[in-house]
Amino acid sequence: MEIANCSRWNDSCVNKYFSIEEKKTFEGMDFARKNDWILGRIAAKRAVARLLVKKFSLRIAHNDVNIVYLESGKPQVEILNLEISKKIIEYGLENNIDISISHSGSIALAAVSIMSEDGCVGIDIERERKFSSQVRGAFLNKEDEIVISRKPPVNLNKMVTFYWCAKEAFLKAKGVGIRQHPATVSLFFQEKNCGKIIDKTEPSIKAFFQRINFSKGHVAAVVNIASKY
Repeated sequence: MEIANCSRWNDSCVNKYFSIEEKKTFEGMDFARKNDWILGRIAAKRAVARLLVKKFSLRIAHNDVNIVYLESGKPQVEILNLEISKKIIEYGLENNIDISISHSGSIALAAVSIMSEDGCVGIDIERERKFSSQVRGAFLNKEDEIVISRKPPVNLNKMVTFYWCAKEAFLKAKGVGIRQHPATVSLFFQEKNCGKIIDKTEPSIKAFFQRINFSKGHVAAVVNIASKY
């Protein structure tokens, strides 16, 4: 699994990172959406390029990586370079690369995995904030509240935000998003920054979360679901 981020861009990034079709989409997009769109794709393309180099010594230009979205809203990777595409088929990677993207303000994170090795992946980043008791009750369950109650009050907002991140990342990895109620998902810490996830709707799923240390004021989590469970 590889993770990449992006927090700034300039006009030169458009040519470096985007395919012809993506440039057309970018040019026709309203200004309010452009920032999230470009940051997310840069992070995603960086993560894909790193994965291909690290695992298979395949070097690819960022603008030969295309990010498309399925009807479900889940992003998918397309390789535009024909030679690299042939290699990907040869290595059994066709339809075998999973990707997840998240934004918060001027920051975007992306995670990619090879599903046959690392399973499906989900990532989420949020600005640390205080949740009302009503909102907390909408995504935390009794087990979560017990664990959180044992934490020092000074870390309360950060911990609750992390629970939200980890649950959303899990639901992204599962491919259902918030169509599944977050309270059906429980976190069990095995170490300070990582642990396992129990899905009460599908207890056979083997999923693991990890905290991503990021800039002050933000909380992030990545989750992978084992390919065989």
